[in-house]
Amino acid sequence: MSFDEQLAHFGKLSELSHSGQDAKVTARRMASYGYKCRNLRSVLAELGEPVPVPTLDLSSGPEGDASFGFIESEVQDMLAHADSLPPFVVGLLRAMLGNAERHSPKLGGEGAVSTLYSVMVSSLCHVMGGNFYNAKGMAALLNLDPNEITTQDEEALNQFGRFDVSELTSAYRSAPIDDVLAAAQLLRKHGREGLNHIGLSNVTDAQIEEGATILAPPVVYLMQWASRHFPGFPPVLPAMNEAA
Repeated sequence: MSFDEQLAHFGKLSELSHSGQDAKVTARRMASYGYKCRNLRSVLAELGEPVPVPTLDLSSGPEGDASFGFIESEVQDMLAHADSLPPFVVGLLRAMLGNAERHSPKLGGEGAVSTLYSVMVSSLCHVMGGNFYNAKGMAALLNLDPNEITTQDEEALNQFGRFDVSELTSAYRSAPIDDVLAAAQLLRKHGREGLNHIGLSNVTDAQIEEGATILAPPVVYLMQWASRHFPGFPPVLPAMNEAA
């Protein structure tokens, strides 16, 4: 690191850190500006505990019913403990519920909580080998028009390769740091626009800075996934440019 780079690093550090602030929070906020603190990898690794994903039989019949019941119980447990999530995540969920309530007439009058529950079950089904079946509900949660989602869109989604949850969580421990920094900067720069669209406007800059880095490793995985499935996907990460 050159003298000018060190000067810029410590200048940003003095701006973002203050007495009583957790060093981990500072490291995450620094990363959203492209600055790598020495403890960044360990700070990220704490967020990426391995997630065992069972292989379930989601076919029709008793075995499929039992597997679907397992997924439903997992989602019910997640929702029962939603209040223990970080305030930012709780606020995001509330905004998404508001979107679902507003779009309810386009979903046959389904209630917001039912929509969230159905989308979460649908997402877990997809991850565990089944089909994603509630794209309209997902659109509603994200404040998109459910009427613009077609059966063909849902079928196309199920044709793509599936996300590997184990690889996604391992990105916190293995994604190249330069890629994480690049993704964090993109999320910081464009995060407020996306959050405003979803309906979460009362977010501080500090929350966006920290949240950008928290989300950066899985975004790196998703960008790598997209580059494998869409040949025209732009090489926005350093590792993609090196491979090009």
